[in-house]
Amino acid sequence: MTKEKGIFESLWGILENNQLYKKLITYRFFSRLLNRETITYIFFGFVTTVLGFACFAGVLWIFEHFGILGEESPRLTELLKEHKWLGFVPDFSSSLRVLVANIAAAVPAVLFSFVANKIFVFKSKSRNLQLVTREFIGFIASRLFSVFAETIILVVVVGFFQTRELYAKVLSTVVVVVLNYFMSKLLFSTRKEKPADS
Repeated sequence: MTKEKGIFESLWGILENNQLYKKLITYRFFSRLLNRETITYIFFGFVTTVLGFACFAGVLWIFEHFGILGEESPRLTELLKEHKWLGFVPDFSSSLRVLVANIAAAVPAVLFSFVANKIFVFKSKSRNLQLVTREFIGFIASRLFSVFAETIILVVVVGFFQTRELYAKVLSTVVVVVLNYFMSKLLFSTRKEKPADS
């Protein structure tokens, strides 16, 4: 057992021995909601979300600090002149900034999320390279769908409703967390390692 798993097991043991937890799980609703899988998903989902927000805010800071993709950006002005149809996108500069920042933030968050979901949440024991590769590709495909959905929500909320970028990120994250849980559960619970032929 690795050190991380040992720490996590210890924390889970503390929760299981908590009197409030013991009382709540006697109720059917809470026993389904407060099971190990859901609690670990929420915990690692929170860590993934913090990582994603930090990267998103960091990329936006870089854009702001260095004037990248700002309204006065010469390249952006040139792009708008070359492609007149982009003028129809409300607040094109902000929409483009959140699009790029969200995609850049998704990369480290998705990689962390794969490892956390595989090992800690859904306890996938597969170590077979072919099966792990299939899980990884399926996970990436589901997260690409999520990033696409999140980006559409961000661009619409920022571009059309003129909402601040981080508020839009909170709204889109809520939608994506629920979507990701069900896609991950389906992916990791249906992939079983086949026994080796003797």
